[in-house]
Amino acid sequence: MTRKLGITFTALALAFAAGQVYSSTGDDADPQAAPRELAEKLAGCIAEDDFDALKMEMWKCSVDEGVVGPLADQLTLPYKRLCEGLGTRSKVELLKSEMIGSSIARYSYAEFHSRGVIVWQFEFIKPAEEWKLHAYGWGPLRLDGNAPTAAMGQ
Repeated sequence: MTRKLGITFTALALAFAAGQVYSSTGDDADPQAAPRELAEKLAGCIAEDDFDALKMEMWKCSVDEGVVGPLADQLTLPYKRLCEGLGTRSKVELLKSEMIGSSIARYSYAEFHSRGVIVWQFEFIKPAEEWKLHAYGWGPLRLDGNAPTAAMGQ
Protein backbone atom coordinates (compact mmCIF):
# COMPACT_ATOMS: atom_id res chain seq x y z
CA MET A 1 0.00 0.00 0.00
CA THR A 2 2.82 2.41 0.89
CA ARG A 3 4.59 1.59 -2.37
CA LYS A 4 1.45 2.32 -4.44
CA LEU A 5 1.01 5.62 -2.64
CA GLY A 6 4.65 6.54 -3.31
CA ILE A 7 4.34 5.64 -7.00
CA THR A 8 1.13 7.64 -7.31
CA PHE A 9 2.72 10.65 -5.62
CA THR A 10 5.80 10.44 -7.86
CA ALA A 11 3.65 10.16 -11.00
CA LEU A 12 1.63 13.22 -10.00
CA ALA A 13 4.78 15.19 -9.19
CA LEU A 14 6.27 14.35 -12.60
CA ALA A 15 3.04 15.29 -14.38
CA PHE A 16 3.02 18.73 -12.74
CA ALA A 17 6.73 19.25 -13.38
CA ALA A 18 6.37 18.38 -17.08
CA GLY A 19 3.92 21.17 -17.90
CA GLN A 20 3.59 24.79 -16.94
CA VAL A 21 0.82 25.14 -14.41
CA TYR A 22 -0.79 28.49 -13.63
CA SER A 23 -2.85 29.11 -10.57
CA SER A 24 -5.60 31.72 -10.56
CA THR A 25 -3.94 33.64 -7.74
CA GLY A 26 -0.47 34.47 -6.59
CA ASP A 27 2.81 34.87 -8.46
CA ASP A 28 2.21 31.82 -10.65
CA ALA A 29 -0.90 33.31 -12.30
CA ASP A 30 -0.74 33.88 -16.06
CA PRO A 31 0.21 37.58 -16.29
CA GLN A 32 -1.38 37.94 -19.75
CA ALA A 33 -4.77 36.39 -18.92
CA ALA A 34 -6.65 39.59 -18.02
CA PRO A 35 -5.33 41.90 -20.77
CA ARG A 36 -5.62 39.08 -23.33
CA GLU A 37 -9.30 38.62 -22.42
CA LEU A 38 -9.94 42.35 -22.91
CA ALA A 39 -8.10 42.36 -26.25
CA GLU A 40 -10.04 39.31 -27.45
CA LYS A 41 -13.36 41.03 -26.64
CA LEU A 42 -12.35 44.09 -28.67
CA ALA A 43 -11.10 41.97 -31.58
CA GLY A 44 -14.35 39.98 -31.49
CA CYS A 45 -16.34 43.19 -31.95
CA ILE A 46 -14.20 44.05 -34.97
CA ALA A 47 -14.68 40.58 -36.44
CA GLU A 48 -18.45 40.94 -36.02
CA ASP A 49 -18.38 44.47 -37.52
CA ASP A 50 -20.18 45.71 -34.39
CA PHE A 51 -18.88 49.20 -33.65
CA ASP A 52 -21.54 49.89 -31.03
CA ALA A 53 -20.30 46.88 -29.06
CA LEU A 54 -16.66 47.88 -29.70
CA LYS A 55 -17.28 51.33 -28.28
CA MET A 56 -19.12 49.91 -25.26
CA GLU A 57 -16.35 47.41 -24.52
CA MET A 58 -13.73 50.15 -24.89
CA TRP A 59 -15.68 52.40 -22.49
CA LYS A 60 -15.83 49.58 -19.93
CA CYS A 61 -12.09 48.98 -19.87
CA SER A 62 -10.56 52.38 -20.72
CA VAL A 63 -8.38 54.40 -18.39
CA ASP A 64 -10.06 57.63 -19.45
CA GLU A 65 -12.88 58.72 -21.76
CA GLY A 66 -10.27 60.52 -23.89
CA VAL A 67 -9.06 57.11 -25.07
CA VAL A 68 -12.48 56.18 -26.44
CA GLY A 69 -13.65 59.65 -27.48
CA PRO A 70 -12.13 59.61 -30.98
CA LEU A 71 -13.86 56.33 -31.76
CA ALA A 72 -17.25 57.88 -32.47
CA ASP A 73 -16.14 60.73 -34.71
CA GLN A 74 -12.68 60.08 -36.07
CA LEU A 75 -12.77 56.33 -36.44
CA THR A 76 -16.12 55.34 -37.85
CA LEU A 77 -16.22 57.13 -41.20
CA PRO A 78 -12.53 56.73 -42.22
CA TYR A 79 -12.56 53.11 -41.10
CA LYS A 80 -15.72 52.31 -43.05
CA ARG A 81 -14.29 53.99 -46.16
CA LEU A 82 -11.07 52.01 -45.86
CA CYS A 83 -13.05 48.78 -45.43
CA GLU A 84 -15.12 49.55 -48.54
CA GLY A 85 -11.90 49.88 -50.54
CA LEU A 86 -10.47 46.65 -49.16
CA GLY A 87 -13.48 44.48 -49.89
CA THR A 88 -15.11 41.78 -47.81
CA ARG A 89 -13.76 41.01 -44.31
CA SER A 90 -12.70 37.39 -44.03
CA LYS A 91 -11.20 37.08 -40.54
CA VAL A 92 -9.49 38.78 -37.62
CA GLU A 93 -6.30 37.14 -36.36
CA LEU A 94 -3.89 37.78 -33.48
CA LEU A 95 -0.52 38.89 -34.86
CA LYS A 96 1.46 39.57 -31.73
CA SER A 97 1.09 39.80 -27.97
CA GLU A 98 3.71 41.52 -25.85
CA MET A 99 4.22 42.00 -22.13
CA ILE A 100 6.37 45.01 -21.39
CA GLY A 101 7.31 44.65 -17.79
CA SER A 102 4.58 43.43 -15.48
CA SER A 103 2.11 46.28 -16.04
CA ILE A 104 2.01 46.98 -19.79
CA ALA A 105 0.60 44.70 -22.49
CA ARG A 106 0.19 45.24 -26.24
CA TYR A 107 -1.90 43.14 -28.63
CA SER A 108 -1.86 43.48 -32.41
CA TYR A 109 -4.57 41.99 -34.63
CA ALA A 110 -4.82 41.72 -38.41
CA GLU A 111 -8.23 42.27 -39.95
CA PHE A 112 -8.10 40.48 -43.31
CA HIS A 113 -10.19 41.67 -46.25
CA SER A 114 -10.34 40.34 -49.80
CA ARG A 115 -7.97 43.09 -51.03
CA GLY A 116 -5.89 44.04 -48.01
CA VAL A 117 -5.26 44.03 -44.28
CA ILE A 118 -5.97 46.50 -41.48
CA VAL A 119 -3.85 46.22 -38.33
CA TRP A 120 -5.35 47.03 -34.94
CA GLN A 121 -3.24 47.57 -31.85
CA PHE A 122 -4.50 47.76 -28.27
CA GLU A 123 -2.27 48.80 -25.38
CA PHE A 124 -3.25 48.07 -21.80
CA ILE A 125 -1.74 49.22 -18.53
CA LYS A 126 -2.22 48.02 -14.98
CA PRO A 127 -2.00 51.19 -12.88
CA ALA A 128 -3.42 49.47 -9.79
CA GLU A 129 -5.34 46.19 -9.50
CA GLU A 130 -7.16 46.16 -12.87
CA TRP A 131 -5.96 46.21 -16.46
CA LYS A 132 -7.17 49.25 -18.43
CA LEU A 133 -7.12 50.21 -22.10
CA HIS A 134 -4.54 52.96 -22.42
CA ALA A 135 -4.32 53.47 -26.19
CA TYR A 136 -5.41 51.95 -29.47
CA GLY A 137 -4.57 52.42 -33.10
CA TRP A 138 -5.53 51.06 -36.48
CA GLY A 139 -4.34 51.44 -40.02
CA PRO A 140 -3.19 49.66 -43.15
CA LEU A 141 -0.59 46.94 -42.77
CA ARG A 142 2.92 48.40 -42.50
CA LEU A 143 5.95 46.22 -43.05
CA ASP A 144 8.35 48.54 -41.21
CA GLY A 145 7.21 47.24 -37.82
CA ASN A 146 5.77 50.55 -36.63
CA ALA A 147 2.38 50.74 -34.97
CA PRO A 148 -0.66 51.89 -36.91
CA THR A 149 -1.05 55.65 -36.70
CA ALA A 150 -4.69 56.34 -37.59
CA ALA A 151 -7.06 57.18 -34.72
CA MET A 152 -4.53 56.59 -31.96
CA GLY A 153 -6.21 57.27 -28.62
CA GLN A 154 -4.03 58.40 -25.72
